[in-house]
Amino acid sequence: MNVALPSIRSDLHSSISGLQWTVDELELARLAMRKASPTDRRARVIAVTPAGKRKVAEAKAVTERIQREWLATLAATEQKALLGALEQFLARER
Repeated sequence: MNVALPSIRSDLHSSISGLQWTVDELELARLAMRKASPTDRRARVIAVTPAGKRKVAEAKAVTERIQREWLATLAATEQKALLGALEQFLARER
């Protein structure tokens, strides 16, 4: 998947300089790379490297484990209510 910087910037509410610094760091760690846009020869897109995809998978696994641990302290009805409220919150932010 390739993503252009302006679309990432708007999603993250970040400055372009802050985002470029972040992408620089991701490139240094070999987790992402800039490459020519396949649809606009003037533009560059950010692509996730195989190492970046592995890191995302690791982060998702940790997130899911922590979520299971936290939710385990709640009754089923409380879990459902909390997750529903969080989904509504995230939907408003999009």
